[in-house]
Amino acid sequence: MSAAAGSNVRATTVAHTTATAYSGITSAGDRRQSVLVFAVPLLAIGGAELMTALIFSVATVVTVTTTQQAINYCKRHGCSVNLTKARTAVQRPDSNSNKARKDRNLYIGYEIFYGRKTYKYGISLASRGVVRPQEQLRACNFYFGVLGGCTYKIITRKVGYLNARWWEHGRITAYFIMHGHCPPGQLKSCK
Repeated sequence: MSAAAGSNVRATTVAHTTATAYSGITSAGDRRQSVLVFAVPLLAIGGAELMTALIFSVATVVTVTTTQQAINYCKRHGCSVNLTKARTAVQRPDSNSNKARKDRNLYIGYEIFYGRKTYKYGISLASRGVVRPQEQLRACNFYFGVLGGCTYKIITRKVGYLNARWWEHGRITAYFIMHGHCPPGQLKSCK
């Protein structure tokens, strides 16, 4: 058997095992979290074909991708990866709320930062424009003790509140993994 064929067999077996475990979980929120739990250990043993087999929703893609980026960062810079602590600290989006199930508006995902230091990640209705991130610049400036040094950038646009919250959750989790704490301005969604 060729190396490529062996890799495909292994990927298929792992994907089947993961999909079987995934299908036994009842709530959508638990499924998203379990995919993250299954995906991170598997990333180390298999590569892109395993990742393809593990992607079940747009929100999961964001969470798995940002977590993998955080793990790669830690490998390069020597920080420890504590997914249990990160999962406890970063509040998961509530997929059972009326807003999560019904809201299909367009949202922006943004980062507020000073220099190369992240202050917080956030989401806002796209119809509000950039009002919300602009409102938070003053608190960022106060935190860093500067006048007018904080700024923001819009990173993504997502349809639906739940998709936007999962994107934000992924970014905050990755930050927590890399730094061992929440972004300083993340008051509600991170403990």
